[in-house]
Amino acid sequence: MPVKRHFLGWDAPVTAKVRAFLMPQRVSGPVDFGKDLIVVPTHQAGRRLMETLALFCADMGTALLSARVAYPKSFFRHSQEETQNEASPSVIRAVWSNLLLKIDLNKYTGFFPAPTQDRDFGWGMRTGEIIQRLRNQLADDGYRISDVLDTIGDSLEEPERWRDLAELEAAYLKCLNDMNLQDPCICKMEQAEAPDLPDGVERIVVAAVPDPSLLMIRALDRLSKRIHVDILVHAPDSLSEYFDEWGRPDPAKWNNAEIDIPNAESNVILAGSPVSQSRRVLEEIAAISDDLGPSDIAIGVPDRTVISGCKRGQSRPIVSVTGWSFRRPQAGDIPTPPVTSLTAATIKAQFLLR
Repeated sequence: MPVKRHFLGWDAPVTAKVRAFLMPQRVSGPVDFGKDLIVVPTHQAGRRLMETLALFCADMGTALLSARVAYPKSFFRHSQEETQNEASPSVIRAVWSNLLLKIDLNKYTGFFPAPTQDRDFGWGMRTGEIIQRLRNQLADDGYRISDVLDTIGDSLEEPERWRDLAELEAAYLKCLNDMNLQDPCICKMEQAEAPDLPDGVERIVVAAVPDPSLLMIRALDRLSKRIHVDILVHAPDSLSEYFDEWGRPDPAKWNNAEIDIPNAESNVILAGSPVSQSRRVLEEIAAISDDLGPSDIAIGVPDRTVISGCKRGQSRPIVSVTGWSFRRPQAGDIPTPPVTSLTAATIKAQFLLR
């Protein structure tokens, strides 16, 4: 069955648009989405969508009986009964720690170029977690560390480090095999090749997932041979050529696209430093402070250096703005991709060019 894209427009919040797609008309009886699997980008998005659906049903004088909401990394995974031999996170940390404490580090100078101090169980767990995070990221695109060497080994800047990582990965997998346990990364890659769905699901609705991994796309491609797959894109139909068949933005076209911003000259304000940015933010707030207060305005600050400038600026007479609180972004709020993201992106590019 063909994968079908639906462009929702962006003249309303995405939850409202998804609700309108799922329930385009007034409903008179209880609503049951038991035959649909709705894939949303995050747990927060899932909660917001469920809330929107429930409130709409309540406004119509009826109720939402059920809705299956799933997430990009797990919607195609098999049941717990089928994955009962899959190693748990605590077991994985212990296996990595024991392995790293037993090996001769002199044989892995590509990954351990200098003598390691305080080589204990805690060090082994921390180091193992670094390697496992790399494996998890690569697995999202359907690759093991050893596949990196096989795919782009000739172009790697540190081939010795990757060879050491591949050998450590092989040793780790052997440890799990000796314990009759399965590696979660390999499990999800295998399950993407033969994806499973809950009983009764007849349609998958991918609700505005902007950057699905290659593993997710692989699973969707296989599932589309069996059931309907609808891809919802939070953009107008006039921009359909700017997205691929899975709803992913096409970088080549977006890099050169001109976005029509109403009153761009007054609504887009340029500032050259965190200090000047902070000042302009506070000046804009001060100009409307007679009509709007702290509960009426949201400030998005991806650069945390701007926050300190805003806080200092609140006490200056020129921009008398009080009552505002600024939440400092935490480590995971706006993630900074590690070097492994570049590797995954390179692999993804080669995969797409095959």
